[in-house]
Amino acid sequence: MKNTISKTYNFTKGGVMKQANISDEKDLLILSDAVKKYISTDDDEVLQAELTKIKNQTLIQRFFPNSLQKEANKNSVIRIKHSYETKLEFLKIHTEIQLEATREKAESFIKAVKMEYQSRLIEFANKKMGDITTNITNARKSQTVKLKDAYLDLENYKDIEILHDNYKASIDHMILKYFKFTQDLLDGFTDAINYKIKEITKN
Repeated sequence: MKNTISKTYNFTKGGVMKQANISDEKDLLILSDAVKKYISTDDDEVLQAELTKIKNQTLIQRFFPNSLQKEANKNSVIRIKHSYETKLEFLKIHTEIQLEATREKAESFIKAVKMEYQSRLIEFANKKMGDITTNITNARKSQTVKLKDAYLDLENYKDIEILHDNYKASIDHMILKYFKFTQDLLDGFTDAINYKIKEITKN
């Protein structure tokens, strides 16, 4: 599945350079939560219920690969092949959405300060965003390898219910730890932006 997110995303005066038709931060957060819930539940209807809350439906088309087909009617259920490959791809999608939502939030911070301060803030934000994107992308790739191995091992216990359920629970715990790790990094980024704003505007 091909990732549709642009790798070039720089904060600039007056806004950021990004693709057309991008939704605002609220829609991105709804989409992120929808993907996260699907990863946790494997429930197509849960995913669809969340997706119908999104005002900008082009956002769904941009993030979701063509192989995740849905009916023309937005109220119909997205039909997804439930497999570990799909779940790992959704983990990738979730990470990319989280990064873009964080960029949107940082942009709103930058726009809120006076133009005379924006150059310093933009330089700081671009450096920080580059670092956090690299760290989270590397963490996601490492986690994907571990989870793939774990899902393959899970097949060995498919005929032993109690062992299968316990091993599945440990995999779910791995995913939750990854979600927390990425969220902590992203929260740290926005905290750093806020601190920098206070630092450069205090005089």
